[in-house]
Amino acid sequence: MKKLNLKFNSKFANVKRSHIHDIQYCEGYMTGFIIQTVLRNRLVPGATYRFFTRTDQATCSPSNRQMDGLEEEFKSDVISGGQPPALKDGCVFCGIISGTDSKDKIIYQNSEVVIFQDIRPASRDHLLVIPTNHIRTIKAFTRDDVPKLEYLYNIGKAVLEKRGGDISQSRVGFHWPPFHSIEHLHLHMIYPAEGMGFFSRQIYRPNSLFFATYEWTLDWLAKRPNGNNSEAQS
Repeated sequence: MKKLNLKFNSKFANVKRSHIHDIQYCEGYMTGFIIQTVLRNRLVPGATYRFFTRTDQATCSPSNRQMDGLEEEFKSDVISGGQPPALKDGCVFCGIISGTDSKDKIIYQNSEVVIFQDIRPASRDHLLVIPTNHIRTIKAFTRDDVPKLEYLYNIGKAVLEKRGGDISQSRVGFHWPPFHSIEHLHLHMIYPAEGMGFFSRQIYRPNSLFFATYEWTLDWLAKRPNGNNSEAQS
């Protein structure tokens, strides 16, 4: 990290004088970050502020900077197992994860998931939450994978709420194989559900032949056998 020592003059007094305060910012966003820090922390004369640049892509992407607090709250290796993403050549979603496809569409990403808007949104917000490992469909999961499913839901819910959505007014679930367009597991989060058009309401009808809600899927998965599933990454 690069280090920069700065002193500020301000009429505010929310921090102690003569104390040193370390603050991290994303490289290339110094000016805006200083302004935000002044407004939020009310810097005072006599206090020294050491600014450290962060260059890690996930934290410093424009999308993640709007999702304050999620990085620590959802720090996990439940999907990745602490390993680099297991991707599949030719998979559109794996291309988004690896960066070979445009990253402009990404709303949030960490080591376990990438979240972005569906290219054909069914309502105002239509998030897709995908694991960073290539997993074909929900049928690749066994009962041992319940924590992975819960993680996909919980982090998707948090991102939706950061964007002003309400999970209780959302349609959340999976297209059930074989009625899915891309063979890379993706959880739909559609908000508000009442904003969906006629055809979208049919395509995402809860617990129909085409679409299973998160709650139904969680119950179904809890009854599945334990152990490995050959569908996972084929």
